[in-house]
Amino acid sequence: MELRVNIEGATEEEQQRGIRAALAYLAAHGLSADQALAAVHKRDRWSGCSFRHDEPTDAEMAAADAWDEADRVAARACCADWPAAPLCADLQLVAAGAAALPLHH
Repeated sequence: MELRVNIEGATEEEQQRGIRAALAYLAAHGLSADQALAAVHKRDRWSGCSFRHDEPTDAEMAAADAWDEADRVAARACCADWPAAPLCADLQLVAAGAAALPLHH
């Protein structure tokens, strides 16, 4: 799996800078991108249910929060030279070589 930054107008070099920053942030918190994103999915499934089951642990909630912050870190790093950086990088974890998903607007 590979991490992608999806910021419209960002060069490949800027995107790579954002990816490196996000991975470094996650590593500093003892997480891989896979672990953090799995925690996001569990948190989001749990928070969207009216019947609360399979509640995320405190560690999973912290891992999900780390993914959210890694997304913001990636945006700041990617767009460090821009007059105004977007708030998030729309991080995606995709199979190596897979086509990027369209950007959200």
